[in-house]
Amino acid sequence: MFGVRRRSGRTGPGVSIAPVDALPAREYSILTAHFGLDGEVPRTLAQIAGGQWITRERVRQIEKRALALLRVPRLEHYLHD
Repeated sequence: MFGVRRRSGRTGPGVSIAPVDALPAREYSILTAHFGLDGEVPRTLAQIAGGQWITRERVRQIEKRALALLRVPRLEHYLHD
């Protein structure tokens, strides 16, 4: 669905690193809602938290982990668990 591209970094510009839709369902839904990847208006952490019955801080932690999974190629094997 959506690919993430690194604009600069150690691996070089424009290197595709991991598709967002390869993430586990919870991480995918949080990133999709927060960044509006599904065409909807981006939602705040508080709005996402209310819909998933978790705290805003927990949403932030899950989002941070999801973004790390997309950025670090050696963690890519965790996406398929």
